Amino acid sequence: MNKHAYLILVQNQLPLLDHARVDLYIHIDKKAKKCRPESLKSLVKESKIFFINSTAVSYGSYTQIQCQFELMRQAAKQKYSYYHFLSDCDLPLR
Repeated sequence: MNKHAYLILVQNQLPLLDHARVDLYIHIDKKAKKCRPESLKSLVKESKIFFINSTAVSYGSYTQIQCQFELMRQAAKQKYSYYHFLSDCDLPLR
């Protein structure tokens, strides 16, 4: 079974992804007011969720790269067939 790791940078809204073959690695921007880890945990039933420490991200800057690198470092501790970088605005359809 192919497992997928979704590495997600959240700024405004929580992504609604949930599947047994998907693990979620999430960074919530420290400046995000509406997004809380507890809210996402209650929405997800089948996926495993991992959060990295929240930091303030300036999109398009080095802080964004640092967060992406930390998401990848955490996800690389497990073996996955695929790694997907997403933002909270993305929705994988297929």
